[in-house]
Amino acid sequence: MRNEIHIVLSSSNEFIEHCSTTMVSVLYNLSDEYFAHFYILSYDLTEKNKKKLAQLNKIKKCIIEYPCFGASRSWVRVFI
Repeated sequence: MRNEIHIVLSSSNEFIEHCSTTMVSVLYNLSDEYFAHFYILSYDLTEKNKKKLAQLNKIKKCIIEYPCFGASRSWVRVFI
């Protein structure tokens, strides 16, 4: 059983490169006994950028969630 580490990041399309750099660093430095679970808070993240972030799965398996702060306040879950 792997330990899950929950990490919350905040970004916009303008700064997604910095967000992804942080995520890459976490994944490269995380030992095999741990599993990263990212929550990215954003008001304008495009589907194109979400697809780019999904490619981080090539480094190490992880989960990325994008909390949706609309009227329903539901969570949008993307499993990688």
